[in-house]
Parts: sequence; C-alpha cells; structure tokens
Amino acid sequence: MGLTVAVANQKGGVGKTTVTLNLGAALGEVGKRVLLIDLDPQACLSLALGVEEAPGFVDEMLLEGREIAECLGEAILPGVDLLAARQELMACEPQLARRGDPQSQLKQALEPLRGEYDFVFIDCPPSLGLLTINALVAADYALIPVQSEYLALRGVTMILRAIRTVREQWNPKLKIMGILVSMYDPRTTLSEQVLDALRSRFGDELFKVVIRYSAWLKRSPMYHEAVLTTAPSSTVADDYRKLAQEVATYASG
Repeated sequence: MGLTVAVANQKGGVGKTTVTLNLGAALGEVGKRVLLIDLDPQACLSLALGVEEAPGFVDEMLLEGREIAECLGEAILPGVDLLAARQELMACEPQLARRGDPQSQLKQALEPLRGEYDFVFIDCPPSLGLLTINALVAADYALIPVQSEYLALRGVTMILRAIRTVREQWNPKLKIMGILVSMYDPRTTLSEQVLDALRSRFGDELFKVVIRYSAWLKRSPMYHEAVLTTAPSSTVADDYRKLAQEVATYASG
C-alpha cells in the first residue's frame, strides 16, 4: 500500500467528501492508483458517486470479517476504486467498542491491500468517534479541510488535539499532510481574513493551493461525477489538479 490519508475534521460542512472525491479523481487522472473509503454512516461519498449497491460495504468488512477485495466493484472513476458505505454503518461503533483493540480494526482490515494502491483516502464522519479514530490509526497522514469562516480556527484546534492523542496512544507515525482551505470565496472580505488568520496561526501546515468556491461542486454529484469530469476546464478543477500535485510530493518524499 502507498500512502493512507484520513480526510478528517469533526466539524460538518467543511468539504471532506468533496475533497476526497475530487482529489482522488485528480490523482487518478494522472495515472495514480487510488482507493476511496467511505467511512461516514451518511454515505455521502457513495451517494455522490451513484453507488447504492456494491459487492460489499465497509460495515461488512469491519464487523463480519469480509475481505476488502471482496467488497470492491468496478472502478468508479479512471484509476479510482471505492469501498462504499451504507446506513448500517451507524451501528458499527458500539459493536467495535466491544472488541479488543477497537481503534485498530480498520488498519487490520486494510493490511491485505499493501502495495495495491498509490493512495488510499478515508472520508471520515463529522465526529471524533471511534470510526474517525480508526481512520487516524490506519493513516500515514491526516488531511484537514476547513471552510473560510469564523469557526474554522476552533475546528482545526479540536482535530489537531485528536491527532495528537492518536499519535501518542496508537499511531506514532501519523503526520499532518496539511490544512486545506476549501470553498474559498476571494470576493468576500471574511474569506480573506480567515485565510490570513489560518496562515498566521498554522503557517507551512496549510496547503499552498486553496479550493475556490464553485457552483460546479454542488452540481457534479447530481451527475455522479467528479468536478474534473463535469467541468474539466473550471477554476475549481484546476485547483484540485494543483492540490493533487502537492499531495503527490508526499509519496515521492
């Protein structure tokens, strides 16, 4: 397995699913082999890609011991596979909690894939529960999307605290890939102020690229596509291609 990246922030509405989908598509576009894992019981990533039926689901892998290879269907995008979620995942955390080593179940389940993919991206739920902890324990890096809004700083502080806890207790190799400003609107003073505050507070931990707001990001799930397919020449598609270039340097480094 190449790099495993948890796309995580306990705050909802920051663009975790959108980032997971479009970053995966951008890397697949340049020939990388990518696996997307939908770890959110709301199954937004799976629904955005039009996947309601699959050979298997992430809850079956975690709770029933199904091999991950059995759960993967045909590629959903060029170079991109999906481990889908469904609502049954909502019951997963209490059952995982009764197991020994509950925070490492996802890591163990992904072990057979070692060497199969260049990147594995885990779309985490908007919480700091056991599913998110499993993603962080399984990951090499955490990617933290934030909106350019007033509460962004507090949200980042909370997820950084959770990452520090995971690093101290279960996964000392976990690193922060970067904080990604998503849905950035350069026309508003607030977006500029929040971006300045994030840069002042977190400096080099921010990705160089910001993802500019575009209505295409809301339209593309209607077509069950990435924005790179729906609007390949758009500014936001260009942003995701630049983000993919930044992320690819971690694999080469």
